[in-house]
Amino acid sequence: MSSQTVLMYLAIPVLLGLAVFAWRALAALRLRMAFRSAREKAEKGDAQAQFRLASCYYWGRGVDDDQAKAFPWFEKAAEQGHAQAQICLAGMYRHAIGVGKDLKKCVAWLRKAAEAGEAEAEFALGLMTEQGQSLPRDMEAARAWYRKAADKNFAPAQTCLGLMALRREPEPDYETARAWLDKAARQNHAEAQAALSALHREGLGAPPDPAAAFALMYKAAGNGHSDAQYTLGRCYEQGEGVRRSEKKARLWYTRAANQGHVRGLSALAWMYAWGSRPDFATAYTLFTVARELARDEMREKCDAAREEVGRNLTAAVRAKAEKNAEVWRGRFESR
Repeated sequence: MSSQTVLMYLAIPVLLGLAVFAWRALAALRLRMAFRSAREKAEKGDAQAQFRLASCYYWGRGVDDDQAKAFPWFEKAAEQGHAQAQICLAGMYRHAIGVGKDLKKCVAWLRKAAEAGEAEAEFALGLMTEQGQSLPRDMEAARAWYRKAADKNFAPAQTCLGLMALRREPEPDYETARAWLDKAARQNHAEAQAALSALHREGLGAPPDPAAAFALMYKAAGNGHSDAQYTLGRCYEQGEGVRRSEKKARLWYTRAANQGHVRGLSALAWMYAWGSRPDFATAYTLFTVARELARDEMREKCDAAREEVGRNLTAAVRAKAEKNAEVWRGRFESR
């Protein structure tokens, strides 16, 4: 290999690094230019520009993020009838972001956006009505709001209608539930996929279909649904409808555990304690985290397992495992 060829190969990482740096610098420049352009137009009263400027402040695009500065620009756009700004303003009032919490103002702005036909606002009003948050709890009114949004193909509303049909008294309406859940699942809505998977698995409203149940559960798990991830882990651990695989079971239990799923944490801890590759320190850490998140009988089971695992550890290793548990807790608290 000639010296020129060697130099060329050595230069490639440097050139790639410079290209990445230049791309990032260009992207940052474009964001700053977009911010300046939005500010100039917003100050002249352009509602769409006011919304863009508020978004820049809210998310830190082209400027440092500052939700308090985002609020007045969302408000200016909302007062001009900008529906998305109205929804954002409602969310800020609901969650006390950049302004004090005020559920009455939240509802007022959602109603304005709903009047403009915004499905997200209709869904939010349905949710608040179903839960009785600053609105009288009324299942029929909630169903009506969900239906408005669902007819616009808004997947979360379709899912809620499906779940309401499953809870209908005196008996569930499985046909309606399946219809709405299927619409949402086809849009890749994880909660709908998980719920529809359970109906296929249990044969509710139609004959059991294990293949469809597994396929939907796999999609829901891939979309981050922690219950589905835990269930998928259990399927692989026990060989339910799929070839048994400790490696895949550990993978899905880990994904559920990373979201604070108590049964996922406990199942992963059991695999570390009594699986093919024991790691009592990690098991002790996971049982420690699980017991703090669990309740009643599940907490007692985690306590007992933690104590049993702890007998295999020295005091120093137990102390380190408990410190690791604090890291896990901090991860969940930061969300």
